[in-house]
Amino acid sequence: MADDKTRQEAHNDAEELFVLATGCRCPQFAGMRDGAVLDIGPGGLTAYVFMANPSPSEIAMIKSGSLDATAGRVDDVLVMTMRFGGKRGVEYDVYYTPGFTGMPEIPEIAEEDEGMGYMLTVAVFDRRGTCRALRVTYLSTEMSRYVHETVSLIAGEPFDVRAYHDTCVKVMRHYSLYELRRRAACRFSVPRRGEAVDGKGDADVR
Repeated sequence: MADDKTRQEAHNDAEELFVLATGCRCPQFAGMRDGAVLDIGPGGLTAYVFMANPSPSEIAMIKSGSLDATAGRVDDVLVMTMRFGGKRGVEYDVYYTPGFTGMPEIPEIAEEDEGMGYMLTVAVFDRRGTCRALRVTYLSTEMSRYVHETVSLIAGEPFDVRAYHDTCVKVMRHYSLYELRRRAACRFSVPRRGEAVDGKGDADVR
């Protein structure tokens, strides 16, 4: 998990990235500590995963393994977990608060009868700031609605940097990833690439 400054820097730097592509180099992300940060913008959700030296197996799990995601609220912070490749795979927790990023409003989601939620982009960067893998999928309408409602409620409360920091410390000290998954209000899963169910799965990103 990144600290507050790292999260803000990643958000600010992300605003300068117009195109993400495997193999592109983003100097802003060089030297980031291992972990992941979450950004929400007009295009949906983006999880920036930082790994100093990702192995081929880790890249494969993130890019094409199964994806299990959860979402919940701790105080005034949206907390999500993402696990790639099953129980022995790669997993991260990510935090988001609109007050910290300064985003005034979260984008609306598609109508429920359209069967599509927020687009989720996962981008993996190594220690040099090189994008090693991209993955694009769509969250369920249920999870997208939960994210939208939670962030909208949080945005309506006064933002306190110290309270945000205290919440992050509380989560790190008292909740394991297992506990965060267990306490989550909403869950969503995507099968391994090539095993899409009912037409739902990842977009093809090279």
